[in-house]
Formats: sequence, C-alpha cells, structure tokens
Amino acid sequence: MPSVNPGPAITQTANTKLTVAPVTTNLNSNPQGANALRLLASARAVPVSSTGDAAVMNIINSTAYVITAIGVGNASANLATANLSVNGGPAVTGVSLSAPAALTTLTGPGIFALRTIVPGQLTGIQNAQQLYVNVSAGTPGTVDIFVWGYDLS
Repeated sequence: MPSVNPGPAITQTANTKLTVAPVTTNLNSNPQGANALRLLASARAVPVSSTGDAAVMNIINSTAYVITAIGVGNASANLATANLSVNGGPAVTGVSLSAPAALTTLTGPGIFALRTIVPGQLTGIQNAQQLYVNVSAGTPGTVDIFVWGYDLS
C-alpha cells in the first residue's frame, strides 16, 4: 500500500479549540452570553466635521442593558476640539448616556479614550435599540465609537 501524507501535523490546545455550547431557551432560560459584559454597539469612521447627529448605532442582540463604558479611538486627525455625546434619541433627546464633551485626548490614530458616563446611567436599565452620536462642535475627521455594558435580556 502506498504511503499517504495526511498533511501537516495539527496540535490543539484548550486555547485553540473551538467550543460550542448549545443555546436553547427550552432547556436553558439563561443562554450563553446573557448577563455578560460585552460590546453592545459600535460605529466606525463617524464623521465629526459638522454638528448634529453624526451616526446611529444599533444595539447588538439585547433588549435590556446597562451601559458601563463608551470608548472612542482611531481618530483620523487631531480631534481635540470636537465635542460629541451619545444619547438614546435623535437630536440629543432620550436618555443622555455621555454628555457633550471635547475629545481632548484624541490627537491622532494611536489613541483610545473612555468617555464619562452620565452619573445615574451606570445603574439605569436601557432598552432603546438605537443610540445616537451627536456632534456639538465639529472639526474635520472621523472617529470610531464603542459602547460596552451588561446585557440583561
């Protein structure tokens, strides 16, 4: 019988092996990923050059959540004079999650900064399915925005 080369050797460790857990609400009322601290929404290349609503971020697979952190980074230019806020409704309506504030530390693409969450919203359960990024003072450029929190749904 001819010798057959099975291909390159494969090594699996606990860190490289995919583990899949079945998610069925019939058997498990608290499926994998529920009640977890995770990324709830994000927006890439949000323009901050003009004032008004700059982006709408859809909530990712959650109907009830608590925001714990909002981060901005990957600025395309020095955006230190741009002001932005994250709100539960368009045109700075709904729940204000991050008040308008300057992006003072975002002086280039290699910087990431956390925004201050409005006091009281760290414990407020939210259910809006979209978050709105509002720019109150613009400067030419773009920024990436990420929202993390606990998924309570």
